[in-house]
Amino acid sequence: MRSSISYIFEEIIYNLFRFKYLLSPEANKNKKKVLVNGTPKTGTTWIIRMLTSIPGYHSTGNFGYDILRFNNVKSGDVVHGHLPHTNEMAELIRNNAIKLIITLRDPRDQLISDMFHLRNDKTNIWHQRIVDMSDDEAIHALIEGRPGMEGYPGLGSVISRMNISLSWVNSSFPVCCIRYEDLIRNPNRRLKSALSDLEIDINDSLIRRIIQKNRFERLTIGRKLWKQGRKAGQEDQLSHVRKGIIGDWRNYFTADHKKIFKKSAGMFLIDLGYEHDNNW
Repeated sequence: MRSSISYIFEEIIYNLFRFKYLLSPEANKNKKKVLVNGTPKTGTTWIIRMLTSIPGYHSTGNFGYDILRFNNVKSGDVVHGHLPHTNEMAELIRNNAIKLIITLRDPRDQLISDMFHLRNDKTNIWHQRIVDMSDDEAIHALIEGRPGMEGYPGLGSVISRMNISLSWVNSSFPVCCIRYEDLIRNPNRRLKSALSDLEIDINDSLIRRIIQKNRFERLTIGRKLWKQGRKAGQEDQLSHVRKGIIGDWRNYFTADHKKIFKKSAGMFLIDLGYEHDNNW
C-alpha cells in the first residue's frame, strides 16, 4: 500500500509530463471526438478517465437518448454512452466524424458488478427491489430479466444488456473494441493500441503516467491524496470502483446460476471467447 506522499509525488510527475506534452507539436494537432459506448459496467468510465487525462480532452457526460446532441460534439469531447446500434445512431457518428470505442467484459463479471451498482444507485427504479433481494435472487433476476410493474420499466436480461455492445461489434460499423480484461492484464499495451486506432498521438512516457494515475488503487481515493488506496481485490461494495478483478463471478455464482446462465446466454460466452464450451 502506498503512502499519501507517493500519491502526491505521482501527481506532480504526471503534471510535469502533461505540461511537456502541451508544448509538443502533437498537442497542437486536431483533437478527436470520441464516444465511449457499451453495456454498463464493462469499463466505460475507466476508459473515459484515461482519455480525459490526455491534455485537451474532457468529458461531456452521457447524453442518454438525446442523440441529436451528437451534432454539437466538438474536438476533444469524450462522450459516455450506453446506446445500441441503430442506423440513425451510426449515421450521426459518421457524419460528425466521431471515433467510436465499444467496451466488452465477461458478462458474468459484468452482471455481478451491475448487481452492486443497482444496490447503490438510489436513482434507479430497480434499486429498492434489488436491495430487498438476496444475492441468489438478484443474480437470477439479472440473468433472466424481470417484467416491469405499474408502468415502470422491466429489468433487462443478460442478453438484452450485452446487446448494447454486441450490436456494434456485429455490425459493419468501424469500432475500436476494448475488452476490460485486456486493460486489466496489460493496460499499457492496450491503451497504446487503442490510441493508435483513434489516431491520438501521445508519447509512451505520458501513456505510462496516465495508466498510473488511473490504476485501481489510485482511483479508490479520487482527489483525497492523503488517504490510502485499496489494492485490486480489496472490496468496497459501496464504491463505484468496487473490486477491480477478473473472475469475481466465481465468488457468487451457484450451480443453479451457472445452469440458467448457460441456458440463457451460454453461447455468448463462447462467441466472445470467454469460454470454449459450456463445461464451466
